[in-house]
Amino acid sequence: MLLLAAWHSLFLLFLLVQNRLTMLLLLLNALLKKLPVPLKKQPVLLKKQPVLLQKLLKKLPAKLKKL
Repeated sequence: MLLLAAWHSLFLLFLLVQNRLTMLLLLLNALLKKLPVPLKKQPVLLKKQPVLLQKLLKKLPAKLKKL
């Protein structure tokens, strides 16, 4: 019974983290759309986007601990 409760709480924590990640990705997407980038430079920005996401994901555990 205790194991089931622990598993359930871990699952809820996972859903919370996943929700935060989704919100971060949506926020990043909105910020990227608002950036005044010339049309020629936009493909470069799209290539750099996975790198930006990796940097965000590396910083995320520290930010989640603060919350």
